Amino acid sequence: MVEERKGTKQICPCLSGDLRKLAARMREVDWRFEQGRHCKAYAPDGITMATLACTPSDVRGFRNARAAFRRWCKASGIEPGI
Repeated sequence: MVEERKGTKQICPCLSGDLRKLAARMREVDWRFEQGRHCKAYAPDGITMATLACTPSDVRGFRNARAAFRRWCKASGIEPGI
């Protein structure tokens, strides 16, 4: 049985600034997004996930999401570019 991936290729409209740039780079390497109270980003491996806050009140939110993306890129042999 093939498991369907979560999310869509559409970037959550609530994102802005650096989070939107990060999401755009994630989409380039086939990450998917799911809108809820926060925007959840799912990696193609089906395991890695990052949360992108729609109303970022703490700079650590962006840094944590970027770090999760960079770790996934390193493990996948992809240049993160962000």
